[in-house]
Amino acid sequence: KGKFTVRRSKKYWCGIWSDQTIEQTLLKSMKSRGGITHGRGFSDNVLSKWTLATVVIQNVCDEIENFCDVHYETSEQHVDMQSSRIDRDRNDSIKLQEWLSQHPPPLADTDTVKTLSSGIIGGPDVNCHLAPEIRMEMVTKMVSYGNFKNMTFKRKHKVVTPASVVNNFKAGTLKVTAIDPLTFVQRLCLSKQSDEDATTPICVTSKFKLG
Repeated sequence: KGKFTVRRSKKYWCGIWSDQTIEQTLLKSMKSRGGITHGRGFSDNVLSKWTLATVVIQNVCDEIENFCDVHYETSEQHVDMQSSRIDRDRNDSIKLQEWLSQHPPPLADTDTVKTLSSGIIGGPDVNCHLAPEIRMEMVTKMVSYGNFKNMTFKRKHKVVTPASVVNNFKAGTLKVTAIDPLTFVQRLCLSKQSDEDATTPICVTSKFKLG
């Protein structure tokens, strides 16, 4: 019933993703002692032999563990119930409360996409709020291709966030150029001769109001 969830035991909270199951079984033996990536290099021939024999060896290793009654397992306690995780969650909740108290209400009535940290309003190109719909559309197209080699992805189908558009500007007829705020501030600090030089030239040459 868990779709991609795999349970290898009857313990509570033991359900994991299918790719995690592969990592805990196949890749575990690959990276442990006796594997192909532990302490030595390997050729294509060694890799092929190891891969073909892994299917049988994995079953043999499981049966040996069952016969010897030796297993690598964890306790019944969930990892989120440990004291270290509880302390970290408490500190994270305090940081979140402090952040929310220092910024405008994130759930204000508005019809536009707004960045929570800076308050910048996204333009018509921002479509990150439609990510679920875009994802389903892309998955439908992937299924319709029928073959992996025929799949093509275009930039116009990409989800656009406010962070990817707020650092752009257009100066007259010049093309849009990306701005790195950190690089801009660093160059400004290196070129200034006094504290007044940090703001005066920008205010004179820029049509935008600073302050």
